[in-house]
Amino acid sequence: MTVFAHKPALRCSVVTALIAALMIAAGCGRRDKTVAPIPPPSYNDTARFLAGLPGEPNGPYRRLEREAAWKDHAARLDRSWTRFQKAFLAPARAFEAKELSGDVPAGGFVFYPFSGPDIVYPLTFFPRGDTYVLVGLEPAGEQPIPSDYSRDNLASALRTWRVAAGSLLYRSFFITDEMEHQLRGKDAEGALPLILLLMARTGNRILGARHARLDARGWLSSEKDPKRAQVLEIVFRRPRDGRIARLYYFSRDLARGMNPDSGFPQFLERQGAARTFVKSGSYLLHSPRFRRLRRYVLENSVVLLQDDTGIPFRMFDERGWQVRLYGDYSPPGDPFRHRVQDDLAAAFDDPERIVKRLGFSLGYGAGRRTSSLLFAVRNRPGPLLGHMAPVPPEPQP
Repeated sequence: MTVFAHKPALRCSVVTALIAALMIAAGCGRRDKTVAPIPPPSYNDTARFLAGLPGEPNGPYRRLEREAAWKDHAARLDRSWTRFQKAFLAPARAFEAKELSGDVPAGGFVFYPFSGPDIVYPLTFFPRGDTYVLVGLEPAGEQPIPSDYSRDNLASALRTWRVAAGSLLYRSFFITDEMEHQLRGKDAEGALPLILLLMARTGNRILGARHARLDARGWLSSEKDPKRAQVLEIVFRRPRDGRIARLYYFSRDLARGMNPDSGFPQFLERQGAARTFVKSGSYLLHSPRFRRLRRYVLENSVVLLQDDTGIPFRMFDERGWQVRLYGDYSPPGDPFRHRVQDDLAAAFDDPERIVKRLGFSLGYGAGRRTSSLLFAVRNRPGPLLGHMAPVPPEPQP
């Protein structure tokens, strides 16, 4: 009797539990329809978010894109980018099409020492490259993810990247001391986010990325810890022709980084003949400390585009180069006044030499004094992709 007396109560509790479970499940189902699970961000998701460009409708940053701070960030970057396109990108692309494209072999390897995170300029002047190698002192850095941001820190974090990008957009170059502060703060760490931002703004789609390290033979291997990574490798699709290209960013000091036992010269040699670009390079290629790098550039480049901070003009004598000059040379200001090149100034003033109009401002003094570029094309075979033999000491000029 006792057992039977408890059965209705038992059935009632079971039914109640089942109903409650169904109600909970139904409630969860209703919530799932309105708040879908947020997928992890791809590198392209992050690039567009940082660049102030809308992501996919159900992308991982959609909640943050609704915030007033992100909308303000996007509007400010839109204005800066529009100005940059008008002042630089449009005339620079016209310059590339008219003056460079006929002499720069399609595809291949573009080398940009002292670049920092600047991917915009090599993509503009060498838009048909297959591989881009940038070198700067800034650490590689990590990919931000949505959980890094809250309503409290979003505005300041986005401002960090906007200010860092503004250095390039308004002055055409990054300042090393500023990068040290901007890319090592509480809201920012390393070059990767800024590179992603600039690649998204130039219309590229990021297909993947990895952190890597370089061994003494010049081979890369993946590095799980971003803080220990020496190299970033980014695969992307170019907007103009849809071709897939690859970017390598090396965090290293090129005064020591060109030593034969560092692995970096071997890595460069595997990329083939270089299309080299130098801008706002602190005149480091004028210094004996960088003679290995200078020798590599002169012996392994098929073309070289540079401002006056690159290879000294006198070093192109009898080296088998056809040199073309653009713009107007102006002596460097502080702290580089001692790097004035009288022979380069004389070449610009030579009535027998054709000096063509540049049409835009870049490099040190951009917007304040005249700008110039030197474009050198190798016109005879040289020791391309050869040895990295010991380099003899060179006296200070």
